[in-house]
Amino acid sequence: MTAFVFRHRLLSVLLWLAVLAWGLFAYGAIPRREDPDVPVRFGQVVAAWPGASTEQVENLLADRLERTLLALDDVQKVESRCRPGLAILKIQARDSTANLTVFWSQVRDRLADGRGALPEGVLPLQINDHFGDTSILIYAVIWPQASERQREDLARRLRDSLRALSPLAEVSLLGHQSERLEVRLDSGQLSRYRINPSLVAQRLSQRNLLPQAGGLSEGPGQRWLTESAAPLDLESLRQLPITDRSKLADLASVQRSLPDPAVFRVRVQAQPAVAVSVTMRKGEDILRTGRRVEREVEKLRAQLPAGCQLVKVNDLPTSVVGRIAEFNHNLRDGVILILLITFAFMGFRSAALVGVMLPLTILGTYAAMQLCGRDLQQMSITALIIALGLVVDNSVVVVDNIEHQLSQGLAAEEAAQRGADQIRLPLLTSNLTTVAAFLPLAGLPGGKGDFIRDLGLVTSLATLVSLLLNLSLLPFLCRYFLRPVGQQRSARGLSWLRSKMTAAAQRGLRHPGRTTALAGMLSLVAMGLLPVLGVQFFPSAQRSQFVVEVWTRDGTALEQTGRSVALVEKWLGQQPEVVQQIAYLGAGGPRFYYNVDPEPGLSNYAQLVVNTRGVADTEKLVKRLRIFSRDHFPQARVVPRKLEQGPPVGAPLALRLQGPDAESLRPVADQLVALLQKQSGVWLAYHDMGELAPEVKLNWDSQRLIELGLTHQDVSQATRISLNGLTVTHLRQGDREIPVDLRTRSPFEELTLFGSEGQVIPLALLAQPRIQPGVWRHSRYNRMPTCNIYGFVDESRLPSKILTDCLPQARSLVPLSMQLSYGGEQEEVDKSLRELALVFASAVLGQLLIVAWEFNRLSLALSVLAAVPLSLFGGILGLALTGNAFSFTAFLGLITLGGVVTNHAIMFFEYTRAELGQGQDMTTAMIRAGSLRMRPILLTILLSIGGLLPLAIGGGNLWPPMAWTLIFGLLYSLPLALVVVPSFYAWLSGWRWRRPAWLPVLLWLLVGGSASAEPWTLAQVRQRALQLQPQLDQELARYRQAEARIQEMSAPSLPHLGLQSSASYLNPTVQLNTPGGTLNGSVANNWSSGAYLEQQLVNFGRTGWAVEAAQQSRLAVRQDYRSSWQRSWEEAALRFYELAEHQAQLEVAVSAVRVNRQGMEDARRRQRAGSSPRFELLRAESDFQAAELQELEARQALAVARARLQALLESPTPVEIQVEPASPNLNLLLPEALLEALGQRPELLSLQQQARAASSRARQEESQLNPNLSLPLDYLHQNPTAFRPGVSFQAGLMLSIPLYDGGQSQARGQQAEQESQIVLSRLRQAEREVKVEVESLYHRLQTDRLALEVSQSRQISAQESERVARLRYQHGVASQLEWLDAQRQRTSAEQDRVSAEYRLRADLARWSRALGRDPECDCRTPPGGTLEQEKSLPSR
Repeated sequence: MTAFVFRHRLLSVLLWLAVLAWGLFAYGAIPRREDPDVPVRFGQVVAAWPGASTEQVENLLADRLERTLLALDDVQKVESRCRPGLAILKIQARDSTANLTVFWSQVRDRLADGRGALPEGVLPLQINDHFGDTSILIYAVIWPQASERQREDLARRLRDSLRALSPLAEVSLLGHQSERLEVRLDSGQLSRYRINPSLVAQRLSQRNLLPQAGGLSEGPGQRWLTESAAPLDLESLRQLPITDRSKLADLASVQRSLPDPAVFRVRVQAQPAVAVSVTMRKGEDILRTGRRVEREVEKLRAQLPAGCQLVKVNDLPTSVVGRIAEFNHNLRDGVILILLITFAFMGFRSAALVGVMLPLTILGTYAAMQLCGRDLQQMSITALIIALGLVVDNSVVVVDNIEHQLSQGLAAEEAAQRGADQIRLPLLTSNLTTVAAFLPLAGLPGGKGDFIRDLGLVTSLATLVSLLLNLSLLPFLCRYFLRPVGQQRSARGLSWLRSKMTAAAQRGLRHPGRTTALAGMLSLVAMGLLPVLGVQFFPSAQRSQFVVEVWTRDGTALEQTGRSVALVEKWLGQQPEVVQQIAYLGAGGPRFYYNVDPEPGLSNYAQLVVNTRGVADTEKLVKRLRIFSRDHFPQARVVPRKLEQGPPVGAPLALRLQGPDAESLRPVADQLVALLQKQSGVWLAYHDMGELAPEVKLNWDSQRLIELGLTHQDVSQATRISLNGLTVTHLRQGDREIPVDLRTRSPFEELTLFGSEGQVIPLALLAQPRIQPGVWRHSRYNRMPTCNIYGFVDESRLPSKILTDCLPQARSLVPLSMQLSYGGEQEEVDKSLRELALVFASAVLGQLLIVAWEFNRLSLALSVLAAVPLSLFGGILGLALTGNAFSFTAFLGLITLGGVVTNHAIMFFEYTRAELGQGQDMTTAMIRAGSLRMRPILLTILLSIGGLLPLAIGGGNLWPPMAWTLIFGLLYSLPLALVVVPSFYAWLSGWRWRRPAWLPVLLWLLVGGSASAEPWTLAQVRQRALQLQPQLDQELARYRQAEARIQEMSAPSLPHLGLQSSASYLNPTVQLNTPGGTLNGSVANNWSSGAYLEQQLVNFGRTGWAVEAAQQSRLAVRQDYRSSWQRSWEEAALRFYELAEHQAQLEVAVSAVRVNRQGMEDARRRQRAGSSPRFELLRAESDFQAAELQELEARQALAVARARLQALLESPTPVEIQVEPASPNLNLLLPEALLEALGQRPELLSLQQQARAASSRARQEESQLNPNLSLPLDYLHQNPTAFRPGVSFQAGLMLSIPLYDGGQSQARGQQAEQESQIVLSRLRQAEREVKVEVESLYHRLQTDRLALEVSQSRQISAQESERVARLRYQHGVASQLEWLDAQRQRTSAEQDRVSAEYRLRADLARWSRALGRDPECDCRTPPGGTLEQEKSLPSR
């Protein structure tokens, strides 16, 4: 790269100028945000069932909806809250769900499909998945003297003007009271005209009140008229005919009205208001959008009437400006400190060059951010601040090495090129390890991953941009601006520190084991400090805003809730720190902050958003309101809360209590609340069990209803009209649809109904009202009755420490029939720690691969990576000394620290390798490398600390833990890199492994012993079966054998090299007479030695076809391995499902025995009492004995299935399994399935490869008569004589041409060709068999799926039939024989459903193997690459 720059200087300069201009443009064009865009993964389903009790809503409505939703694979959890007539379900998608739009579409489709299974009378479901839309601006219309209609009209004007702005996604009204038309029936007039209210409702719903269009055909086309009738007004509605002698005005009064009671209201500064919420489209710039909106608002402000105010109550653009300015100031201060330190240590020219690279790298990163579609917000700017130290490190290393080359007397250009080229590879390695440390953060799933994704991406982008610039632009600048620096000047002020570090390194290398042990102990001590420090993953946000939640008693009307809110508003209005307050009554307000979780509509709930003068005022007000609310708001629960950072977690403390039924949870929940309230630091604790409230239950006289010609549906509709009203149609005015409500409104005691003839019937004649205790609200979590216990803490203790203290005592309060788990912040902490552990492991693995590629020595790679855990001491010590808890950002600091110390270690060993190349021994080389590397390491540490100090001091409360972790860790990294890492390498190089005798026992206890106690999942069973499959070992041996065969066939094309030597003794001496005299040549001692080399040049296909045949044979063996792999996977699934089916059948059998025993005992009691004949008792005893026999058979079958699975797993103990819920689905059509099976079944692919191998062998045999050209080389060293020299060398070309081998090659070729034809014939037969297998399995799966649906429907019907028969039997209407028959039918239906379900699961496992699909498992995967790679292999 450096050479290219110097060869093409003009082009390089133009490219750098283009990047600079692009960065400047990108900085102005990148969209701004305050916080990352965190997609909300939850939504809400509201199901209304008027008139239903809480228990009915829970059991008949919420449970069915939950079952439907949890069948979706991407649904992580469903939380439900059930109240009289209403169920609110909160759905959360899994973190791995990539496309939320598709997910919510699936939710809607699944709920629409299950609509028919809901009880009659349930209103259409309301699905809200727009919680992720954050309001960037909220305006409020305050006009105390005006009416509701006037305020709403003014707000509508503002809404309509803003909707024309293209950057806005939605503009909506809040707090407006939608006008309604109320048709109030007169009971006397209804009785006089003998008209039932349902007839009035029918006439209104049949009369379409929306203007209709008409059509007129004309010729071949059609002309459309705009309206066929004038719009219906209020007077026309009054004249609507009901019967031939009455109209609506005769029976009811028709008038406009507002909702009574109101559902949702907004108040600003304790004054009624209507709010306008503005949300922005994705990808738009919030600052430019805010300015456009403000211009439109100013136009309307100029036209406001007297006494009217248009107030901005939420201003996110201004917050974004302040937040980004704050981070830009930190960035600027960091750059200034870095430049000052650089000038102090490196001199003017070097410092100037390093300083120039900082803004250029930042601008280049801006350009890369725009290219990748990233926003400018706190995470991306923080990433730039973190990257400052890494960027400076690259520049310092390059400048330092070029200075070293200049000091050796090289010319400027040569020094620049050589200095950059020498460290190109280690610099690349160190930067790639940094990317490997940060990039896994971008793949973190869920809300935390969305929150910190830009931290990993932008840091990686900045690192790569810095690498490119420092290897291209910086050497170019050094060529012209850098000058040699004297040795004394470059070492000025560092000699003392260098001598100390050198002495420490020498002592460490003399005792490497002790040094390594000491460093390891320090890291262990630091990790032991973590429980003492506590865990607070995300602190509160530092904003001049906070939220107050107000809860009144369940069932409180909105007006009463408003009076409690008024007390809070009055107190807030008296506080000088409060700038503004807005109250949302009846529901939470819009999502004005990225992690605010809006509360659904509840009449006993209100949310106040309070704007203060500053962050410090927010802290004081929240503390003050906590204390004040304890004694001054007895009718409400007032919870002031600061806004939070990171994904929403709800309450800081949350316990989740689950049990068999809701009401049994209440006493235990009360004890848990009392336990939390006793904990130090908890200022409020409560649970969400609904309060007990009286309810009126009507027991209808069914016989009387029949006599009067009424049905239960008529009664239900009449009571709804009388009590709550009934919306029967809508009236359109402009773009508004006004609902038309029909109601009679009379006191409950005077409630009357109307018969089929219109006669008035008092309620007392039809039903006996009975007051009984009822439950207002129940909660559920994934279909389990649940009670959530919440606790709110002050700043004196961390939630993690409180939970650690009270959890053991809390578990002791919970009976065995219930389950206790924790949620809230601690649940998120545990989940995050698991995910971060995976991120950390991914980072370490990536770094290991990169370092191994660089050094190609395991000991060096391990020594480099050992710096990561050994650096924990410095980072955690920084948290302890500065009083910070371990947080999410502190973990990020540790990851960053690991990347920095890894870079130090890489460069250290690179210098060590250079010293070894100059002839130094290892110890001397490491000491000299440490002396040379100390200055750049120290400078990098000081520069990184300079960049981080502004973030540590002025980074709010989110970033200081990370900054202090890095600062102290960097200080510790100097002795770590120069003393500890060399000592670790020296210890590792001299260490030898000796396995302790107790290690296998310990491993068995830790792994085998603990694993046997846990139930096996299907995935674990499959993996264990693959590990123990001997057939895979055989196939793997065949594969290795085939690989060796390839090597054997390739050998003729490789050089053949050898040595030869000989020695001999012969007598007598040879004499030769010549004209010049007699020559004596003694050959008594002869010796020779030499070497020979023979290289085959070309043999015209012999070796090529042999290698090709061997490769195809290897691929065939690999497909045999795949076949065994898939069959083992299938067998494990079939054994698992066999055991699971017998377990389920045993449960059905045990249930049948229990039910039949109850029936038999009941029959005995009735027979003894003389109320039933003896044959009923005999029938009950016979059924009981038959059920016991079925249970015995089920237990025997279960034992056999368990033994078969135990043998497969080679488990020393009986196997217990855990069956996970599944939703089997068959989305593949038969033609597609056949194509897939024919394309990837291993048996077919193996036969194809065998046929190709046989064909290649035939070509090989045919090529045996081809010529062979080789190159022989001989070198001989022998004892010289008078007749021969001492050294001889021979080289030449050898050509051999076989002419005739008796037909042997031809015969072998014919044999191989016929073998190919045989294999092809077997292939065609196998393809037919595969087609038959796939078709039969496809039809079986269709039948299985239908059978499962039918059996499920039959089970539901049988359960209901048994329930009805039991009730009839208990009331004496039916005989016991009828009940026993219903019981048998229910048992049979349950058995059929179990068989159908597991038959479908087993056939799906067979289906996967029939299509040739590889298991989704990384256990014992086939050797030789993927199937796609195999298909892409070239063939001759």
